[in-house]
Order: sequence, then C-alpha cells, then structure tokens
Amino acid sequence: MRLADPHRSRAVLMGTSVFRSPELQPLPAVANNLAGMYQVLTDPALGGLLPDRCTTLHNAPDLRALYRHLRAAAADAEDTFLIYYAGHGLTGPRRHELYLTLTDTEPDELRVTALEFELISELFGECPAANRVLILDCCYSGRAAQPMTMAGDKGLILGQIDIAGTYTLTSSPANTPSLAPPGELYTAFTGELLSLLRAGIPGGPELLTLGTLYRRLHRTMALHGHPLPSQRGTDTAELLALSRNPAAHLPAVADVPPPQPVEQAAPPPPLTPLRKRGIPYYALRPLIWPGLALLPASLISRFVGGADSYGTLLVVLWWAWLAVLFVGLARAVPLALKPFRLQVDRHGMEMTCQGRAVALDWGQIAAVKIEPRGHLRRPALCVRPAADGSVRLLPASGRPPYREHGTGWIVLCYVKQLRLRPEEVRDAVIAYGGQRWRA
Repeated sequence: MRLADPHRSRAVLMGTSVFRSPELQPLPAVANNLAGMYQVLTDPALGGLLPDRCTTLHNAPDLRALYRHLRAAAADAEDTFLIYYAGHGLTGPRRHELYLTLTDTEPDELRVTALEFELISELFGECPAANRVLILDCCYSGRAAQPMTMAGDKGLILGQIDIAGTYTLTSSPANTPSLAPPGELYTAFTGELLSLLRAGIPGGPELLTLGTLYRRLHRTMALHGHPLPSQRGTDTAELLALSRNPAAHLPAVADVPPPQPVEQAAPPPPLTPLRKRGIPYYALRPLIWPGLALLPASLISRFVGGADSYGTLLVVLWWAWLAVLFVGLARAVPLALKPFRLQVDRHGMEMTCQGRAVALDWGQIAAVKIEPRGHLRRPALCVRPAADGSVRLLPASGRPPYREHGTGWIVLCYVKQLRLRPEEVRDAVIAYGGQRWRA
C-alpha cells in the first residue's frame, strides 16, 4: 500500500463539456471536475503528483492529437499511469463497445470522431508503468469494468483491461447512465470522489487506496440513490493509494445506516371542478323575493277584496314583476349553460366564469385572498399576479373575472357563486400555494 512515485508517474485528465452535435447536451460541470481532480492529485498533502506530470485536456477537438498525447504520456510513465475522463459515453451500434466523446463527436460517426475504449486498452498494454489506473465518469462506463468476450483468434475482450497491475473505476454499471445534475458544481460521481479525497475517512488508514475509495463510494452513492460505481482490478492494483487520508488522525465515526423512508401524508386532492350549474340564483334573488311578497296580497285583493284600485295596483305590480322575472330568466339561462368552475391544484389556479377563463400557474401568482368586492360587498376570490407574471389583461367590467384599476388585483369570482365556504378555498390555496395566501 503506497502512493504513486511523483517523479516516475504520469496522469492525464480528460473531459468534454461542449459539443458541436445538437444530439449531445453540454456538461458544464465537467470543467469543474477537471479542476478539482487536478487540485487534489497535485496537492502535496493529498495526491502528491508533480504539476508538470499531470496534464489536463479540456474539450479536445482532435482525436489524433489526443491519442498522440496519451501515447506519449503512457510511454513516459514508469511507476503509475492514470487516465481520468468525464463526459458523454456512447456505445457502438454493432458490438456495443464504449466510446468517449470529444467536442467534434458525431453519434453516427463514432469510429472516426470519438475515442474508442479499445485504444486505451492497447495503450495500457504497451505502457511500461507498473500500475495503470483508469477512472471514467460517463454513461455506460461500467462497460470498461465488465468482461464482454467476442469471437476472435485472440479472444478479444471489450470493455475490460486484464493487464497485470491495472485498475478500472467507473461511475455507473454497464447499461446505466451517469448523473450530471443541472446546476451542481460537479457531476454526481466525481463530486462524491472529490469530497471523499478532500475530507478523508475519520479513523481510517493513512492512505486512501483505490479499493477503499471504491467501497466508500459504493456506500455513499447507494445512500443518495445514485447509479452505483463499478471496479475491476488485477493483481494488487487496488492497493495503490490515490491520496493521503487527511482525516486519519480523527476518531472513527460509526457508519450510520441509511435513513428509513418516512411515509409522508399525501397532499390533499385538488379542488377538482367545483361547478354551479343551473340558473344563477344569486343574480335573480333581488327579483324573486319581491314577487313572492306581492303574490299573496295580489291574490287576496283579486279574489277576496274585489276590484278596488288598491287590489288592481297589486295585480299590476305582480304582473310587472313576473315580466321582469322572465327577462331575468332569459338572461340567466345562457349563463347557466356556462357553469362556474374553480380548480386549485399543484399547477396553479384556473377559473371559468360566465364564458371567460383565467388560468395562472403558481409562478404567476404573488398573493391570494378573499375580500368583499362589488356594490353588495360580497366575499370575492382575489389574485395578485407576480411582477413578472404574463397574465392576459382583463376588462374592468365589475363582473368577475376582471382586473381592478389601481390595485392590480384580479377578482376571479364571488365565493357564493361556487357554493363554497371561504375556508374551503383557503385550505386548498394553502395546501398548494403555501405562503401566497393572505389572511
């Protein structure tokens, strides 16, 4: 168990973060991967390699120039030769061999635009170094640690380096993509590897060997639900140390078992379509009650009290009311065919009222409240759009849904139109909109 000889070892750190092919998504975290690996490997307190013996190749465009650089570094290494790669990994269409992508890689021209893994295997076979280490952080990188025998006189083995003193560490199994979470500083695998090399293992050995790193990485990646790394080594290659353990002097920390999943209460079901069908009674109420009050008096005057002027007046008023009621019904029936509907769910709020619809997702909503509105001061559901929300302008007609002049609030509907209690609307908004509710 030892570190690589800094004067007789070589390391090549390769990575591709931008691609000319539209089929390959950029990987901005790769640049940070390379910088982090270089810092750790050349740190005298950690990896200890000499800076001029550790080369970084970022976004190499030319396959031939890259291969020549790798071949020269392999020939120059006497103790340890290390290759690290981060980027997209693709597989060939026929033999499913692994290819490492470059900036100019075209997925349908892999053989001439990407670095075939078999070339690395040949370089390792020709390298005079006692130890050869390959670390791959790419999709399908497990193919480099999995035996895949194909027919041939020499029994060629794809995705495997069975050369004495060789060790391969990959970020994922053979048929699994690796993770590069958007917005993260590093890819998932390299981020965990760098964290382990920098922080060390409390109470662990003085040197962090490749085997020790693999076992720790396997446990950590499983704990976080990431693709599990793979390894393959020959002879005692896994006993080669990649770095010193900066936490060796600290007391050991007992392994904490993965937390058991906690069953969380499911969110309340969406306030699924709440409709008020039929004639909108709230609009006809001012017409209905006067008529019902006049009806008994008019009947008594007509059939009991005779045809005096007072009775005649009541009958005329009653018939006038009936005419107004029919006019109101004529206006209300078309509205009844366009029912009110409010929906509050994880996406946002949608209100359909009298043939007009307003749909806002939560990103467009700054606040929600229920306040009296209109001449009758009835409780109304009001929404204030966010400053950057793109909400279609509504007329200030006084009939919901409409936008108030001066305040910027949108009055979606009157609560009684939906036959809802204000508490029901409040609970649904709090469940899905959180702090947007204003008491």
